[in-house]
Amino acid sequence: MDLPEIDRRTTVFSLIALSSGTVSAGCFSRFREPESDVTIETELEDGESVSVDGVSFGSDDAPCGIVFVPQINMDRTSWTSQAEALTGDDRFGLAIDPEENRSEAIRGALEYLRTTVGVEHAVLIGASIGGEAAVVAAAATGDVDGLVALSPGGGTDHASAVRARSLFVVAEDDDERFVETTRTLYENAPEPTRVEVLPGDDHGQRLFETDRGDELEQWIDDLIETACDEG
Repeated sequence: MDLPEIDRRTTVFSLIALSSGTVSAGCFSRFREPESDVTIETELEDGESVSVDGVSFGSDDAPCGIVFVPQINMDRTSWTSQAEALTGDDRFGLAIDPEENRSEAIRGALEYLRTTVGVEHAVLIGASIGGEAAVVAAAATGDVDGLVALSPGGGTDHASAVRARSLFVVAEDDDERFVETTRTLYENAPEPTRVEVLPGDDHGQRLFETDRGDELEQWIDDLIETACDEG
């Protein structure tokens, strides 16, 4: 199967967040605090009310906010290892349990991060259907600095409207639709964007369990760092 050239474009990334919460977690060498459960109740610009359960990580006065969106067979706690590694005293993280409308839940999270936590920059990280929702939310708001989509299942119609540094990742032997979706998102999203095609058939968050998992986490950390510095 023909896959996109990895070095055709430059890359980096950042994302979105949530409403009503606290602090938690840490990062490679960052300050660490225990995570805290939060429930977010917020209203979007179109008047839609959004209620989302989540768990927070890092510092609640951090300038950089990150929203973690799980795939369909996982919940917010499935992000604990990555959220603890990627947040800290300069980053606030919120792993959410979105209900049916995942993109609205992400937009609610972003509203919360911007208005309640007070972050200056936002990054979205989603896997599979959560990756698709992150793409849709980033395109809808235009207020996201970084975007990471792991094995996204859709969102290609929204790619051209994304205004965030983006990273798209998929396993080369994943189901064909995820490979094709990842390639199409990469080709249609505005620069700077990056694609990484990993060996194997692991899907979504399972990519962290492979022998490239640490490298994947480092790519995401680098994206957050750049997006939150330049966003």
